Amino acid sequence: MKTVDLVKEYLSNEGFRYEVDSDGDIHFKYEGAHIYYIPDDDDQSYFRLLMPGIYDLRNDRAKVFEAMNAVSAGLKVVKPILGNDTVHLSIELFLDLSPEIEDFFPRCLNLLMHARSKFMQEML
Repeated sequence: MKTVDLVKEYLSNEGFRYEVDSDGDIHFKYEGAHIYYIPDDDDQSYFRLLMPGIYDLRNDRAKVFEAMNAVSAGLKVVKPILGNDTVHLSIELFLDLSPEIEDFFPRCLNLLMHARSKFMQEML
């Protein structure tokens, strides 16, 4: 089974409502946050969750970069990314051939939430 199908099955089993956009990305909400699973048809072992737009870049670029660095240095697996003057959070993993999505998906979601919180604390 393709990873994207495993993700859809997991989300359905856990009661998440999701939408698939024209690019094939899966969008759902978790604790009020917008989350995307972004499949890679060329690499079934690649798993990526994205929490877009957690912070709009303003004139405080140095502080934003310091906060991004604190998140990156302090938390495993999560990557803060700057794109279009907005900070996004990404979790990227390589999976084995028969991944047990339920073993790591909840941890990834909680880690994204924690990373967002840590970023916001660093910005204060």
